Amino acid sequence: MLPAGLSVESSGMTGLPETLALVRPALDPVLISPVMLDRIERVARLLAPIHRAGFECRLEAGDSQVDFQQCVLGADGEPAALAEAIAAAGVAAGGPLSPAWQAIHRLCGEWSTARSQLAEVLQEMWLEFDLPETLAARFTDLRPSVFARFRRTEGSVTSSLTPHATILKQLAGKADAELLQAAVERCAAACSEPAWISHLGVMLGRDSAGLRVNVSGVAVEELEPFLERVGWRGDGARIARLAEELLQFVDGVVVCLAVRETIHPRLGLECFFAPRPGADARLKWLLGNLVRRGLCAPEKRTALLGWPGLLTPLDAAAPWPDGLILRDLLGAPSRLGALTRRWSHVKLDCTPGHPLRCKAYFGFAPAWLEAADPAPAAAKPGSEAMRHPFAESRVGAIRSRPLGQDRKLRSLLRGAMEAATGFLLRARTQSGLWRDFFSDKSLGTGEVYVSAYVACALTQCQLKKGALTRRALHTARATWDRLLARHGPEDGWAWNPFCPQDADSTAWALRLAQGWDELGSARATHARKFLLRQMSPDGGISAYPPGVIRPLGSGDGWATPHASITAVAAVLGLGPGPLEFLRRAQLPDGSWTDYWWDDDEFVTARAVEALRRDASPENHPLIRRAVRWAAGRLGELGSAHGSPFATALCLEVLAPAAGRGP
Repeated sequence: MLPAGLSVESSGMTGLPETLALVRPALDPVLISPVMLDRIERVARLLAPIHRAGFECRLEAGDSQVDFQQCVLGADGEPAALAEAIAAAGVAAGGPLSPAWQAIHRLCGEWSTARSQLAEVLQEMWLEFDLPETLAARFTDLRPSVFARFRRTEGSVTSSLTPHATILKQLAGKADAELLQAAVERCAAACSEPAWISHLGVMLGRDSAGLRVNVSGVAVEELEPFLERVGWRGDGARIARLAEELLQFVDGVVVCLAVRETIHPRLGLECFFAPRPGADARLKWLLGNLVRRGLCAPEKRTALLGWPGLLTPLDAAAPWPDGLILRDLLGAPSRLGALTRRWSHVKLDCTPGHPLRCKAYFGFAPAWLEAADPAPAAAKPGSEAMRHPFAESRVGAIRSRPLGQDRKLRSLLRGAMEAATGFLLRARTQSGLWRDFFSDKSLGTGEVYVSAYVACALTQCQLKKGALTRRALHTARATWDRLLARHGPEDGWAWNPFCPQDADSTAWALRLAQGWDELGSARATHARKFLLRQMSPDGGISAYPPGVIRPLGSGDGWATPHASITAVAAVLGLGPGPLEFLRRAQLPDGSWTDYWWDDDEFVTARAVEALRRDASPENHPLIRRAVRWAAGRLGELGSAHGSPFATALCLEVLAPAAGRGP
């Protein structure tokens, strides 16, 4: 199953083999041998003209088995196109279709019906074909298994199973459908928010027909109880530990159950990245981990890393198909047809009593490339180009009211805080942490730093809705507990699990510990020692020791003390040095210069916070200068150059001064 990302559409090409010929040069024989590729091409010649396909490849050395898959989207008339191709194949064969193809034909008929519930919920369907030595000679003789992927809907898991029942009714006999639907309902009943049944697989192509039920969104701390509730009889604690390890590399782990009357011992864990542009540095880390475990041959890891790419008519080794050329000529001038080669996911087979096995899924699909529009003129703060109706009405109302004991203003601020808190609680990953600042560079995506920062904000959450406050505080405390398990017990913390410890992430983790009176714990004590080692004689704190990491080609701010980290750490009781460094580092205009951010509001807000917590009178004039600077950053409409982030930081500097002096 390929993740969403690019705008993928049916191409109108005359046959899947032509598409396959375009990507064939990128198919490393280490992954797909010439023998298996020949079988794939023979099957592709029989399939419907829908040009989105994938490969299932075993990653162990010496295992050359490959399965071939064709994907049908719910959009662009593809269900109807598949139904027409099945009907035409039946006519050409001069006889009745096999029961499997009759079932798929019925399903496509209902799927292609406008406004049907199936059309609204069934996002895509994959037809999977085994590739035995003796292949079918006709389309009607092929035996596909069917995997359906559903959109998530509102409401409880058990109340949204009608589309799943429809799939089973169409693809299985009546008795089997009732039996399998009961099994699906048992799986749904075992789910707790935010888990849901995202995929169903009906194994029409196997002699031992059965059902695959994939459950997405099971929080890692809920995985063992979920497996117990659903009736899986393996070692749930072992599966939970494995999933937690995998979630350090990926954004989601899907639990794959084999179901009949009962839950089969065979269990899979599918590992997905959230769709983003560009490569993800974690992919090579994930595959490297599998190589170290002996689950992936090193040469297959190299081949998988080389698969992703984009193919256009200008760089294709094979002739670009006439159908795709015609589509481009009839389309918008700003569009160019292309093919995208995408890595999808890795699946670990975790059957009790058997060694772990690993498979990779990757494929290709048509895509549109859009010509970039000329860069518009920069929008001025408050202009129509920058407005969102709801946000503008709330922000405008807040800006128009004076700071003080205003009941309406407090109500508006509480509403904004409740909305933000709800978003943060929903935005946690399965691992129980948060991720942000995606990067395909050597540092990868931020996790520990981001999670500590977010949890610090939730710790201060005091909302009128008591239940929401309790959830926020419980989540913040759970975040500290999870961070305790990251890195060694005598270390600080790092940007993510694959980076060396740094002072910035460590400082935010310790600020979270401070909020829960854990600053004196053994782990926090060791982490504070790391910060002290990073402190220079003048009191400034640097991110890394010299020579540890230079991710941007320059070690300047990475190993040199600066105000950005020093201001964050200055509230942690590290002695007078950090405050003295900040006093010397303030600029004449009242601000401090930030190394990490483009703007200086962040470091200035943190520096003012540290100075306010210190009772020294010498801090007062410094704070007053910073307050004047922050006030001057706000334009007529109350924003700091149109940035909500910078504006909020200015507000943080100003609010105490509006009520009680510096």
